[in-house]
Amino acid sequence: MFYEVFRDGQEYERYLQTLSPLERAYLSYLREKERRREHWKNGGKMGVKT
Repeated sequence: MFYEVFRDGQEYERYLQTLSPLERAYLSYLREKERRREHWKNGGKMGVKT
């Protein structure tokens, strides 16, 4: 996943501060999409609470 390039959470937080709210929203949208894709790949049973 794209945000695993950050060594730690703090570095990621600092990076988030440099983004516009729009970019931040887009990032969380991408993360959510990725999570759902994994979820359905696993048969849709585990991980995501509906």
